[in-house]
Amino acid sequence: MDRVWVAYTEALRRLLRAPTLRIVDPLHSTGSGALGYYLEYVGYADLPPRRLLARVYWRGARSDLAWRAPFLDAPRAPGKLRVGFLSAFFFTHSVGLLTTGVVETLDRSKFTVAVLHVAGEPEDELTAKLRGAADVYARVPAGSLDAARRAVAALRLDVLVFCEVGMNTMTYFLTFARLARRSALFWGHAVTSGVARSDGEAAGAAGAAGGVDYFVSSELFEARGDAGGGQDDYSETLWLMEGLTTRFPWPVDPDPDLQIADVIAEPRRRLYLVPQTLYKLHPDFDALIAGVLREDGDALVALPEAQLGEWTAALADRWARSIPEDLRARVVFFRRLDFREFVKLAQLADVVLDPFPVGGGRSSLEILSTGTPIVLLEPRTSVLQLTRGMYELMGDPCPACVTQTPEAFVAAAVRVAKFDSAQIRARILERRGVLYENDGVTREWEAFLAHVAAAPRPAGPGRRAIFAREALAAAGAAAPGYAPRAFGWELAPGGAVAAPDVSRCAYAVKLNHPDPKTGVETHYLVAVRDGEDPAAVAAALGDHIGAEDVKRRWLAALLQHGANGGGSRSLGAAPFSLPGGAAAAVDVREGDDLHQAAAWFALRRGLDDGAVDQVAAELKRRFPGHGGAPWLAARFARDAVAAGRRRGPEAAAGAGRCARGGAGARRGWGAPPPPPGAPRGCNVTIGVTTCKRRRHFEATMRGLARALAVGDVARHGAVCRVLVVDDASSPEDRAAMAAAFPAFDFLYKSPAHKGHARSMNALLRAVETPYLLYLEDDWLAVDGANPRDIVGDALAVLEAAAEPLVQVLLNDQSSRACAYAAPDGCDAVGAAGWPRATPDGVAYRLHDFGTVEPGHAFTYWPGFTLNPALWDLRALACAFVDVLGEAPFFDPDDAEFERSFSLKARDAGLRVAYLPRVTLAHIGVDESAYALNNVSRPWDGHVAGGLK
Repeated sequence: MDRVWVAYTEALRRLLRAPTLRIVDPLHSTGSGALGYYLEYVGYADLPPRRLLARVYWRGARSDLAWRAPFLDAPRAPGKLRVGFLSAFFFTHSVGLLTTGVVETLDRSKFTVAVLHVAGEPEDELTAKLRGAADVYARVPAGSLDAARRAVAALRLDVLVFCEVGMNTMTYFLTFARLARRSALFWGHAVTSGVARSDGEAAGAAGAAGGVDYFVSSELFEARGDAGGGQDDYSETLWLMEGLTTRFPWPVDPDPDLQIADVIAEPRRRLYLVPQTLYKLHPDFDALIAGVLREDGDALVALPEAQLGEWTAALADRWARSIPEDLRARVVFFRRLDFREFVKLAQLADVVLDPFPVGGGRSSLEILSTGTPIVLLEPRTSVLQLTRGMYELMGDPCPACVTQTPEAFVAAAVRVAKFDSAQIRARILERRGVLYENDGVTREWEAFLAHVAAAPRPAGPGRRAIFAREALAAAGAAAPGYAPRAFGWELAPGGAVAAPDVSRCAYAVKLNHPDPKTGVETHYLVAVRDGEDPAAVAAALGDHIGAEDVKRRWLAALLQHGANGGGSRSLGAAPFSLPGGAAAAVDVREGDDLHQAAAWFALRRGLDDGAVDQVAAELKRRFPGHGGAPWLAARFARDAVAAGRRRGPEAAAGAGRCARGGAGARRGWGAPPPPPGAPRGCNVTIGVTTCKRRRHFEATMRGLARALAVGDVARHGAVCRVLVVDDASSPEDRAAMAAAFPAFDFLYKSPAHKGHARSMNALLRAVETPYLLYLEDDWLAVDGANPRDIVGDALAVLEAAAEPLVQVLLNDQSSRACAYAAPDGCDAVGAAGWPRATPDGVAYRLHDFGTVEPGHAFTYWPGFTLNPALWDLRALACAFVDVLGEAPFFDPDDAEFERSFSLKARDAGLRVAYLPRVTLAHIGVDESAYALNNVSRPWDGHVAGGLK
């Protein structure tokens, strides 16, 4: 394939080096194929040959191409902006479908909208729809370049939008002229025009050189990690919106009668659909098809027949060389389908394989409307990352579907088709609404058109794309009603709403956070609009404020709790009397955070903060089960981000099964606990990690013995073993510790394996009991604080809890003073968390993540922590192996390994509880193990403060 690209570009260079070059009639010198239409399917950089082609025409036909609309010499008349959309494909074609929604919905009080239809292509009901929606509908003649230019110029446009360039000869050559005050190119063809104003001026067309000013794309679609935002791939100035850029209509309903057997004459197998035109299939894609067939013996890969029979035959000939014969029998072609049949076949498929270098655009929008997952190979998609952007906008309902290597592509496709298709389909169907008829797209187009019409014409592209959110903020301009997709509206000082309309929001909440640039405390109204994915809003807000992962997930949990109630069981509407005697009702659904529901109710009704507490108190009185296990499980089920990180259809109930002693355990971890009330044998390992702190270690172990009311912790009836992992203590200290505690087992790490994460992993590999009582070497027992048996009580909690518990913390967590037994004391033991008790009367509190319930502490933390606690290793191993598909170990290369592990534990459905007492005081703050090991602490460099 590289030879095609090299030969094409070299031929253009030879033309430019020719002593003379005269193109007599550019309009009739070529067809769209010679405009490089098929070049993008090679997969190499598109801009160099397209720009070379434009330079050939500038040099050979400048006098025929350079033209300037006469009206541009006069000042612009006041009034509405005149905007034109030009294409030859204004019928039921990808270009027409991608652009019609914006044409229809632009605000006519501010814009006069013209549709310029290049003659020569079919017309149908979509053509009629556009004709009716346009303020001006003009036919552009296809046979005369001069006549076409004058037809466009007669409309005196402020902005002319080329809906595609590269598929129609007339449209291509119109870009060489300056026909409007500003011009833009939309991605109907998904490639740059290559027609640059600077090249025309260099060829002697100063003043009359057109070239397209802007290319309209999205932050969702451009390559990640590119400092220029993708600008290097365009001859136009790249304008990056935040949303999808197309107000795509809801696709047609699937044909209800179509069955797979009506299209594919094969026994029912798992259907891997490749629904693209055959010339899109790069030769390297053949190996991926073969890989899928090899990994899944029940796979059937199906593709549509080409419009030209010789294309299908040519591809079959290629496969005879690239796909083994025993696999080719499961690759089939099906007849060309109408739209309803296509959508139905996509619905029936188990998975769709996106080809490269050009993947699906319009077709992906149609396929995702059915919920069917699409697997793509991101690095090989050399044009706009359209499907990946759609996934991102939906909040990544299938993270595994966006792959980075051919091997990962094959593995993901097979995994999704065999195990995950139904689960992913449900998430896509839940979130797909954001892809269609999205009002935010129209607002972004209005902001773009108004901005570029007022700004000077760009001399040429800079080194970096223009990000719409930055440009509009810098100019202090936005179309009325426009707000960045990122989070919502900024509030006026003091928290008063500036001018938002929350009537069309699914949920909104007031939050405070320091401005990321100025540090000034800023008030936000974070809004989730109707049809918008709350997880995507949370991700965008996290980007805006530079939030770390835990805070991003807290935001996602908060917004999903508030906005995703529609799928929960309704418990009815609770009526309330408003000031002035009016009546209103709060619709309560199982799983709602009732304080959150009360705040949303008050916001919509314009009530003050005092009303929030009154409404919340009444809701809690009416729904006393709001803190119970079923209620909290229903709330957790709304977290699509957590669900997206689990694997397989078995994962939905996996955490509950694991907490009861299910599969996935290693060695002795899988042994079920004794039934409640039965005599206990030893089933606990006490595990301690220490690092060059002998003084702290010895104090910690003697204090723990006092807390357990035994002379030596190894003598406690539930304790089978005490295991110490030592990280880099001196030989002298190691010998002294072993002599002081001869019943302990010591694991000595080498200097090459230093670090807390590696110590934790060594400990987990060595434990063989169902339970682990873990603590670091700097926790000193508080004298007289524990009249009960803390090990026995923690075991009772793990064994009796209705929730899938993984850990019982030994200190109360109502405040940081309680958690660390700080010298200034713990004033409110047992004040935070959901109250619980075991059948034999052991009181405990259940931690909740992301709740706004007053009094709950540490709700920004996902739960699992390395503070002193008793762990259920059976639940931990099972949840990680069976639910997440990975081993329950800490990542030594992750500076925030504890936070990452905690997020994984929550995603697997595991919960954390704590005993309402203060048992151990943190004594190691004077001598950091990180500093002793010459490594930085993971929280160094983080700025204090957060959303409140």
